[in-house]
Amino acid sequence: MQLSKDKHRRIMHTGRIYTKKGKYHLMLPLDSNMCLLNKFNCISTSYKGFTLVEVIVVAVIVAILSITAGMMYRGYVEEARLNTANNTAAAAATFLHTAINMGENVGDYPNLNGNGQWTINLSSGSQSIFKCPKKVILTLDHTNYTVKAIYNGIESETYKYNEQ
Repeated sequence: MQLSKDKHRRIMHTGRIYTKKGKYHLMLPLDSNMCLLNKFNCISTSYKGFTLVEVIVVAVIVAILSITAGMMYRGYVEEARLNTANNTAAAAATFLHTAINMGENVGDYPNLNGNGQWTINLSSGSQSIFKCPKKVILTLDHTNYTVKAIYNGIESETYKYNEQ
């Protein structure tokens, strides 16, 4: 049974089911990106690329993800800087407390700028050295016995190094 082109087009656009020798064929309406093969002919459309809307949607999604990732990264970096400043100040306070217990006069200890160091001569003849990390500024307040660190503009908590 041969169908005319008009009848074939009508069947394809309406989505009707027809039989031929006991077999069922479903003819669906054509999508613009679909090729339908059947016994009569091949109706195809060529798909040449992405539409402008698809490209814009992908660009917007990538931009949103980039902004979110950048904000999260910035938060992690600032948290790491704060932890570095706090750890340095705490270590300096512990060092100064040890120096006081060893009989050192910490009033002579200067503020440290990155790569500076303090030294204590121990009774065993060895030395204990505190080295200030790069980009860290340690400030001492000898009247209140406190030490504070600043790392890349982020200030640490204030640590006491001598309990009065």
